[in-house]
Amino acid sequence: MLNFSDAGEVDVREDLLAPLLLRLGYERNALHNLRREMPLRYPSNFFGRKKKKDLPLLGFADYVLEANGQVRWTLEAKPPLPITQDDLEQAFSYARHPEVNGQYFVLCNGVEFCVYQTASAPNSAPILSIPVRQIEEHFQQIAGLLSPASVLRDFPIVRTDTSPPLAQGLRSVAKVVNGFWRIDTSEPELAPLNGITITVERGVIQRYADSSIGIVMQTRAPFAQVQELNELLGYDEVEMRTADFTLSTDSETATLFEMEREFVFPPGTRLYDVVQYKHVNLEHEMRATARAVAKGALDESSTLSGSIISTISFGPDEAPTFTVVSRGVFSIQLG
Repeated sequence: MLNFSDAGEVDVREDLLAPLLLRLGYERNALHNLRREMPLRYPSNFFGRKKKKDLPLLGFADYVLEANGQVRWTLEAKPPLPITQDDLEQAFSYARHPEVNGQYFVLCNGVEFCVYQTASAPNSAPILSIPVRQIEEHFQQIAGLLSPASVLRDFPIVRTDTSPPLAQGLRSVAKVVNGFWRIDTSEPELAPLNGITITVERGVIQRYADSSIGIVMQTRAPFAQVQELNELLGYDEVEMRTADFTLSTDSETATLFEMEREFVFPPGTRLYDVVQYKHVNLEHEMRATARAVAKGALDESSTLSGSIISTISFGPDEAPTFTVVSRGVFSIQLG
C-alpha cells in the first residue's frame, strides 16, 4: 500500500508521480511528451500588481503533459498537507497560461490525487478525486481521463475551415454517408446489368487546392461476379471531379462530374464476361477504358442526385472491339 504521510514534495514527485506518468504513456522527448519544471512568465499585474515598474513574474510548472504535441494538461506535486486555495490557484494559473492552454490540472499531495477541469473556476470541485492508497485499483479510471488516447479523444483539434464552401450550408469538405447508383439500361442490352443497384458505402466530397471539387466513393455491387469486375475496372472506388466552383442546387443546370481510367490486363487475367455469363481467362493482353459522366444537383436535405452514364471500351482506343454504355441514376447523402 502506498504511504506518503511522512514524505516530502520531491518524494511525491519521484516515487509516485513519475512512475504513474510513465505508465500512462508520457515520456520526455517522446510523441506524448513530458516536460518538467517548465518556466512560465506572467505580466506583473497577473496577480493584482499595478505598478508598471514591477518585473514580470516567473513560475515553474512541475509537469506539463502533451498528448501528441497537441493537447496538454498539468500536474503539480505538493507535500502531504491539506491542499489550500493558493495551491489550487497556482495550479490553475499554470494550466491556463497561454503557453500551456491545459485542459486539466492535477494536484497530488501524496494523500489525494485530484483532477480539475481548467474551463471551470479554480474553486470548483475536482472532477476526479482518488486517495493515493487506491491509485492502483483506480488506475483504469485515471487512464480513461488522462492517457494520451483519452485526452485526444475528449479534446479533438478543431481547425477553422477557411476554404470556400461546396454549397450553401456545407463546408469545403463533406462526408458521403450512403447512397446508390442504379443501372437502368445498357447498350448493347445486357440483361445481367439492367436494374442492378450498386451501393455507395461511404466516401468524401471536398474542394482541392486548385478550387475544383472532387468526390471519392467506395461502392459495392449486389453480386460477387459484378463486384469482381468492378474492382478490376476501378469502379469499387470511384473518384470523379467537376470544374464547377460550387455544387448546383438546380437540376436544370446540374453539376457535371467526370471520371476516366485506363487499364491493361495481361494474358491469363480472369474476367467475368457479362455477355456469356461466365468467367474467362484472357489469352492475350487486353486494354480497357472506363469513363463515367454524372450530372447532379443538391437538395435541401444535402442529397446529391441525378443521372449517370458509364462507358467501358475494350481494345485499342482508336479501334475498340467492344463497348458497353450503361445509363442510370444516382443519389448520395452528404453529412
